[in-house]
Formats: sequence, C-alpha cells, structure tokens
Amino acid sequence: MTVRTAREDDLEEIGEVDASLVLHPRRLERLRAAIARGQLLVAEADGHVAGLMDYHDLFFGHTFVALVVVHPQQRRRRIATRLLDEAAARARTDRLFVSTVASHPIMHTLLEKRGFVRCGAVGQIDPGETEVFYVRLLGDASTASPP
Repeated sequence: MTVRTAREDDLEEIGEVDASLVLHPRRLERLRAAIARGQLLVAEADGHVAGLMDYHDLFFGHTFVALVVVHPQQRRRRIATRLLDEAAARARTDRLFVSTVASHPIMHTLLEKRGFVRCGAVGQIDPGETEVFYVRLLGDASTASPP
C-alpha cells in the first residue's frame, strides 16, 4: 500500500470510496479544494484508491484531519492508520488534531491506539450528535513554540 497526494484524476475512484459524494455535492467541492492545495491524501492498494484523508493547517495554526474514509471492502487493513501516520509526518507543528462523532467507537479506538488523547467535544455540529476532538503530541511538545 502507498500513500500519496491525490490528483484531480483520482476523483472517480474517490467517489467509489466515499459514497456520500453523491448525496453531498459540497463534499466534492471540498475535496477538489483539498486537491488544489495539495492536502488530500489517498491510500492505494492493488493499484486502486482504498482510502482518503483531507487535512489542513487552519485549526488554530495546527494541522487538523478533517476527513478519513476507507472503502468498506478495504477496512481492517491499517489504511486509516497509514493515513493518520502520514498526517503526523506532514504536520507543521508539534500537535495533530482530529475529530470524530461520539457514536463511532471504531474510530475512537483507532485514535487512542495511534497515540491521540481526547481533548474536548462540541455538540450540534451534526444534528443530535457530539463531535469529539483528539490531539496527538508530536516530537517534544513541552519545548515547542506556538504556531
């Protein structure tokens, strides 16, 4: 499996991974913008896009993983792990942030196994759902300067 920066010509396969693109046209716009800024990663397995991750550096100056999606037939193959590790490698500060809905126990477990620590929650981002935020300290966070 390889992780690389996505290209515009990956969008068709990305649509197969992220079925919600059909239901949410704004999501497609968001992914196109991430491709344009070089912050949409894809994980390829067997020559096909198996997962994707959208990230940016606008979360109070820190890197934030905004979206991780793995094709349903490719799950439990460490694809999300590889994507998160790549985000940590590309992070521009000493902290990497990510969030997930409270009702997604598999993602909570994955984040904790990858060294993320719960750091807060916000209600009503999605109706009736709480978004839980995590941080992973990278390098020596005690001596790093703020962004």
